[in-house]
Amino acid sequence: VARALGEERGGICADVAEGGEVSVGDELQVAEQLDDPDSLAAAIRERRGE
Repeated sequence: VARALGEERGGICADVAEGGEVSVGDELQVAEQLDDPDSLAAAIRERRGE
C-alpha cells in the first residue's frame, strides 16, 4: 500500500493468494497494475460484484 501511495495511486485492489498473516517486510507480487483510473474503478466494481 505504501508503494502504491508513493506512486500517487489511490491504494490497492488485492486478492488473497495464500491465507496467513502479513507482516512488515513480507514480499508482495504485483499481478496486474492498472494506471488508468477508469480501468481501476471497473476492476474494483467487478471484484465487488457490482
